[in-house]
Amino acid sequence: MRQPTPRNHHLWFGITASALVALSSWLGWRVSDPTSDHELPELTVVKKAGLLMDVSHASIKEEASLPLSPSALEEIERIRRELAIMQPILPGEIENDIAMDLLRRWARLDPAGAIQFAAAHRDLHGSDSFASELFIGWMDARPEAAMAWVKTMRDAELRFQLLPAVISRMVQEHPGDALRLTLELRGENRDRAISALFAEWAENDIQAAAAAANAMNSPADRASAQQHVATQWAEHDPAAAMKWISAAMTYDVASDVDFENTALGLVLEKWAAKSPQEAAQFALASERGFGRNHMLTTVAAQWAGQDPAAALQWSSKLRDAEDRDAIATSVIASIGEANVSSAANLALTLPSGSTRDQSLGLLLDRWTSSNPAEVSIWATQQLKSGGTQALNSIVKAWADSDVQALGTWLNSLPPSRPRDEGFATLARHLGPTHPDLAALWVDAIADGGLRDLTARTLGTAR
Repeated sequence: MRQPTPRNHHLWFGITASALVALSSWLGWRVSDPTSDHELPELTVVKKAGLLMDVSHASIKEEASLPLSPSALEEIERIRRELAIMQPILPGEIENDIAMDLLRRWARLDPAGAIQFAAAHRDLHGSDSFASELFIGWMDARPEAAMAWVKTMRDAELRFQLLPAVISRMVQEHPGDALRLTLELRGENRDRAISALFAEWAENDIQAAAAAANAMNSPADRASAQQHVATQWAEHDPAAAMKWISAAMTYDVASDVDFENTALGLVLEKWAAKSPQEAAQFALASERGFGRNHMLTTVAAQWAGQDPAAALQWSSKLRDAEDRDAIATSVIASIGEANVSSAANLALTLPSGSTRDQSLGLLLDRWTSSNPAEVSIWATQQLKSGGTQALNSIVKAWADSDVQALGTWLNSLPPSRPRDEGFATLARHLGPTHPDLAALWVDAIADGGLRDLTARTLGTAR
């Protein structure tokens, strides 16, 4: 707030008093009568030197909200004089609280005049939304008068500025009328009004809101309305919401790279949070493609946060290998975002095969780049508890991310059968692409029988 220009020693205390009086006056607006002859308390405001503005009654108050009493006119005149000698807000400055308090007092007496002045002189009070704030106060106190005024308003720009406030008040009892007003808006005002209207409408009458959303002509408006209806519906009946949005969608999910923020993605996320198995069944029954894959990923991420073991157990029973792999990999990856070691442990519980190796490989790829020493400790622990089966999966996954660190770890193990098995697994993994390096690992195997077997295997592969 701009500091008042000093004129004498008692002015600063007057500012504090004026702020308190203005606050009490504003809070009393809802029960005050603008036509009353009651004299308002004297307001002491510091006058600021600056550019004079045209604040004559005719230039400001194009349309009066109600006939004004002599005392009200006198008070407004005092307020106008105070506003006229205030400096405009400079770029980068905060809102002028003194100017806003004066306009609130004016709005108690003549809301239309105060609103028009606030809209025309934003540089005086510094708030783009202040005219709407004054109008909302008027609607709270005298809704019929406020609505009658805005309906006959000749200032199209101000009307568009105030319509969102009108719409938010109408949606409760007259949502259809509120929608018609919304369609008058353009740009961001239209987008915000559609969002607010359908979120409120869906909360009060989900079926009517859904029908209205589907009937909108503009594809962008329709998609926005459907999204708000669907997400509101999903709060209490996600299965019904998913059924509706799946049938209602008019855009191509396969072309929407931001699947999580589509209506379908948002509803599915809520459904999976409440009943992941039902949501997963819905996703599995969908047509294959981009959308189906993302639905499975969304469900898996939600399920992983609740009960990853149950998710993996469910996925392991699926007949389709592609679906089984997609859910299991997504569950492991989701857990790995928060706790990579827990995710790696869980990956080792999967049946041997490509899903287990792929999941573990994705985890170790990120883990080795951030903390290779921690990977070595983890691998040693798994070797002790999981034996050769765990070792083979670890070696294949680790070799793809950091073969040098893997070799260092294997050489650190004491001479033993597990160490030889690790050498053999690494040699077989490297054989097709790096035969010379694979041969070195074969030579490192202490067990002659295992060494010969591994060499023959690599020879066959080559």
